[in-house]
Amino acid sequence: MNLPNGVTGFHSSIDNKPNEIDEKQFKYICFNLVRKNQGRILDIDESNLVTNFLKVKVNICNREV
Repeated sequence: MNLPNGVTGFHSSIDNKPNEIDEKQFKYICFNLVRKNQGRILDIDESNLVTNFLKVKVNICNREV
């Protein structure tokens, strides 16, 4: 399996850094997707903003994802 650079939190060099997350864009996409599916956002984990990923817990169709 070939994982993208930075997916583990590590990257191979300063010149080969993974893409940074645009937090506002991520939240915008999440809120729109959840709203369109009649769901709701339960939690946004903002404790790890130094990583290259963000987590959102949602409830859609009575299921937590």
